[in-house]
Amino acid sequence: MASTSSAVEKTVEAGVYTAIGEVSIVRERFEAPFIAAGAGKDNHHLQLSLLPSPQASLACYEDVWSPHRFERMGELFLFPAHTRLRTRSACQLQQSLVCELAPQRVQDWFDADLEWTDDRLVGSLDIADHDVRRLMNAIIAELARPGFAREAMVELLTAQICIVLARHFQDIDLDRGTGGLAPWRMRLIDDCLEADPGASIASLAGQCGISARHLARAFRTSTGRSLGDYIAGHRLAVARRLLASGASVKHTAFATGFAAPTNFATAFRRATGMTPRQYRDQRALQ
Repeated sequence: MASTSSAVEKTVEAGVYTAIGEVSIVRERFEAPFIAAGAGKDNHHLQLSLLPSPQASLACYEDVWSPHRFERMGELFLFPAHTRLRTRSACQLQQSLVCELAPQRVQDWFDADLEWTDDRLVGSLDIADHDVRRLMNAIIAELARPGFAREAMVELLTAQICIVLARHFQDIDLDRGTGGLAPWRMRLIDDCLEADPGASIASLAGQCGISARHLARAFRTSTGRSLGDYIAGHRLAVARRLLASGASVKHTAFATGFAAPTNFATAFRRATGMTPRQYRDQRALQ
């Protein structure tokens, strides 16, 4: 992207060329604050920022948004090929993993005819998808440890990223179209709560790749109940199971995500009408 205030310094620290596109770790130093603008690239530009920024960066898709509309950018974002952007940032130093994905090379996974709706464009600027981040971190590890078949491994990981991204953007409109959650996200919520009964709405939203507000609203549409109540119900069910097996109140409290046994005891009594110890003793007699 051409810019009105170019990087003072840009260094490619490691890189690999694959059949899908170029993958590299880039370090850039900027004059801050800066505004960058320019014609879109021929490639899909996927970037994971590795250093914290002092504040959120903003971006505007100039061809489809008003010149005054800027949306927040996250640590992980994708600029679709052939899109014009204007970005604002106060970041002075950044290290990133950058994947330049050639559309003609990835069309079997990343649909070349994918329509970039407004929701998808907004979603492209802040991709909260755990799997994409995990795969990009795996690429970073490969670039840091050059060895046998490194290029082949990076290409395989990049192909997986394309598949996950395609699903991610398709699901954005699927969720919007139904008003609820895609079935795989409903299953993922249950899996996450089973692994961590104390999971927060924010952490579940990160796993699902959508905002916490969107997740809460869509979950209510799909189930008719609030996500907060669902999490609380799941924690209570796990607590009952642990207490019935003879687990201590302290162990049960921490296992279900409570900061202190007293907090757990208060919540449990409010929900069941008895203390955790009373419930455990009662079940022991049955």
